[in-house]
Amino acid sequence: MDIAVLNNSGIPILRGQVVYQTGFVQPQQVPSIALASASATPTARALGLAIIDIADGVIGQVRISGNFTPIDTTAFPENAKVYLSNTAGDISNVPGTIETVIGQALNSDLNGCIRISCKIASSDCSTSGPGGT
Repeated sequence: MDIAVLNNSGIPILRGQVVYQTGFVQPQQVPSIALASASATPTARALGLAIIDIADGVIGQVRISGNFTPIDTTAFPENAKVYLSNTAGDISNVPGTIETVIGQALNSDLNGCIRISCKIASSDCSTSGPGGT
């Protein structure tokens, strides 16, 4: 499932980068976004992955559930959890400071596929503190 979003973060968001919701823009009736990071709780509530490059101040699309491909999954064993990295916008094969699961790597390939499990309303991109589950 894809949703329309407004990048008002001040920087471009590239295809495949993980984003979080920063607010809601009334005139356009869309969520505003910025790059997600597992380094702090406020930015670790991942919304999904940008499916196109989104320039600052522009409405774009984010995939919040379903398969995302192609994306480099060579760092992940098949069926491994995909985590949000402490590096803004990046995915990782190990949890960041705030453990945030983005989804599951369906294969290990340069043109790989991730099944995204994020949902807007319930914040189902699970987060827990260091050492959490």
